[in-house]
Amino acid sequence: MKRIRSFTLSSLVLALITSCLGAGMAKAQEWQGKFTLPFEARWGQASLPAGDYSFTVDQTAAAAVITLSSGQKTVALIHAQGHDLKTMDSSSLIIANGRGMNTVRELKLGDLGVVLYFPPSHPRQTAAEEKQMAKVIPVAPGAGR
Repeated sequence: MKRIRSFTLSSLVLALITSCLGAGMAKAQEWQGKFTLPFEARWGQASLPAGDYSFTVDQTAAAAVITLSSGQKTVALIHAQGHDLKTMDSSSLIIANGRGMNTVRELKLGDLGVVLYFPPSHPRQTAAEEKQMAKVIPVAPGAGR
């Protein structure tokens, strides 16, 4: 009797873990987009010249990973520092301009209702200072979503 109860409990725990993993995988999404950067900017460790870019956001990992491309060439893999779920009408990049440098701070994905956050290049700047100097770059959905 004790052996049957132990087996049943183990099966129940295994079923619960499997269903949680399945739900997580079903919720994982990939999002493609594109934007035109009108000036040089930093995004993570990447220094980006002005130009046209495309990207893919892969949310299957614990943190979102952005694969950034210019033409057919991958120019950076960027890990989000954090995220929030928010309802938005559109998608955009939020770029802070501080101490003479433009830095990508947020990527808003309106279709997914997700905002991804990235670390500042100059941590001494206050949030209020960053908001006063922020630029918004529109992001268009890419092909193949």
